[in-house]
Amino acid sequence: MVLVLLILVMVLLYMKFFTMILDSKDSARVNEKTYPYLSDYEDREILIESVDHIFIGEVLEEAGHEWTDDTPHTQFTIRLTQNIKGSILGDITVNQPGGYYKEKGSLKLLKYKGDSLLKPGEMYLFAATVNTESGWYDILPVYGSIKIKTEEQKLLLIEEFTEAMAK
Repeated sequence: MVLVLLILVMVLLYMKFFTMILDSKDSARVNEKTYPYLSDYEDREILIESVDHIFIGEVLEEAGHEWTDDTPHTQFTIRLTQNIKGSILGDITVNQPGGYYKEKGSLKLLKYKGDSLLKPGEMYLFAATVNTESGWYDILPVYGSIKIKTEEQKLLLIEEFTEAMAK
């Protein structure tokens, strides 16, 4: 009986320190960083030239987590609703820099200034580049996803990006 309790305690300690199973995301300590942008992506024309695809989609679910270049990345399944640049069909996986990770037994959230993780059930305009190794669509913090709150905003974004592409 003592051996069973000891094993149970060891399993629980392992789960607490090395997995996110017992953690609430609300309790995560936020680590906010500045992203090292290579260009001025506030300029829509520069952003459009820098990406393979621009599209509107709904976030269906969080699909996974990966570490790349010593940084957590979070993957989301997106249901594509409209292409603006490029041609994509069906559901896709978007890869967003940032996310939850464990450090010394504590749950942390890496996010970049001005950005937050995508939320299931929400619509966004995405500016993405295809990652040929994973097949995912990589987005930049802040400029790679714009949350769409209203139908009017969606129409304005489509018009803005379409006009910028025509230049």
